[in-house]
Amino acid sequence: MRLFQRKGKFSKARLCTCLGCLGLPVLLLITLFTIYSWHNRPVNIVIGDPPALPAVNARDDFLNAGYLARNMINKSIFDSDHKKTYTRAEYADCARSAVPVVEALQIGLTKPYTAISRRGPEVIDQSNDSDIAIYRDLAKAVAGAALHYDILGEHARAMDMRLDCLEMALMIATGGSTRDALNSSDVATIAFYNIEYNLKMLTSKQLADASERLNRIRKKLVDYGSLMAEEGNINVLMYQDSLKREGGWRERFKRYHHDLHFLDNIIGPGPKQVEWWEFIKIDWADKNAVAQGIQKFYNGLSSEFQGPFHRPLKKQMPLGTPPLFGSDTVNDAWGIHLVLQSKIDLLRIELALHQYKADNKRFPQTLAELVPKYIPVVPVDPFNNNSPYIYTVRGDLRISLYGLGPDMIDHKGTPGQFSGQKGFDIVTQKLGQTIGLPEK
Repeated sequence: MRLFQRKGKFSKARLCTCLGCLGLPVLLLITLFTIYSWHNRPVNIVIGDPPALPAVNARDDFLNAGYLARNMINKSIFDSDHKKTYTRAEYADCARSAVPVVEALQIGLTKPYTAISRRGPEVIDQSNDSDIAIYRDLAKAVAGAALHYDILGEHARAMDMRLDCLEMALMIATGGSTRDALNSSDVATIAFYNIEYNLKMLTSKQLADASERLNRIRKKLVDYGSLMAEEGNINVLMYQDSLKREGGWRERFKRYHHDLHFLDNIIGPGPKQVEWWEFIKIDWADKNAVAQGIQKFYNGLSSEFQGPFHRPLKKQMPLGTPPLFGSDTVNDAWGIHLVLQSKIDLLRIELALHQYKADNKRFPQTLAELVPKYIPVVPVDPFNNNSPYIYTVRGDLRISLYGLGPDMIDHKGTPGQFSGQKGFDIVTQKLGQTIGLPEK
């Protein structure tokens, strides 16, 4: 106390200075605590109910058909070693085993389909990622049986089975999210095996029937904007749930570290070490603002994805969004969905061209000549700013028809190993892989 008693007014000044030195850090800590508490207040954004499931859902029939496919005595060629040479008898055995599978699938195609919602942790297990494995097994069985009818020369029957498979592929994304769209593309890839070989064997009447059905199936392709809106609902609820499960800062840091390594495995190498500054930004971010920003981000994408494909995305995630909710893969998933759209539309045009050729003994000079007799309207290329697909005639009996890929560069009709491969175009004659068949 002597320090403050020696000179009256100066002693008081020193006392005030010392108290100020002590008070400012305390005030700063109180301010930081208040901000941190406010930013971490409970988040409760209300999301509406998921799409209602129909009273009779085709999903049940598809799963039933898939289980039948898994229990087939004579497996499909797609379930076996592709290097092996299969005999006509083996193809026939597969087709016989697949009869009840195809019947169950066709029952499902007459019913509405709605995917089970992945909203919230309590339904993630019900949304069952094993569904896609079952759907793949189903597609393999049907596509394998179609090869048998190619061998027999029953080309219309083979085409019907492939279109059954393709129709199921488009249906399984209905009412779902981006994951369901990716699953849809995987199953459709199996449906495209040998489909172009198949269409060249059809008569004029069979081409017309296949074209009419494919035009109907095309309407079942889900709009990607609606899938993105549902993806936003799922991500907001997942984000809210992750906040409820977090403990102290050490637990939050472990979760952040885990998410980075998870993303490394899913989308490729990310940061080589944990970024402490990024973690601090996430930990101190206003969680309500982040949740609202995630919802706004996906709602914006839902509108943005109504137009032609483009890179990069115009919308960005809000500052402080955890890495697991980032947008790195959103554009790629959109591209994969549009590759499927392009393949279907190019197949529709190809069917129309072969109809025209069957009737006129030559191919048309322009795609506009196909309208309206052979196709209602000429589809456009989503990777080329919704311009028409590139079509050229080389003599009366040779044509070139292709669309751009997700890189949006014209590679002059150069096909890749698979449709949509980076650095290549989406080309007819190469929409699906071709499997060599044993001679009759």
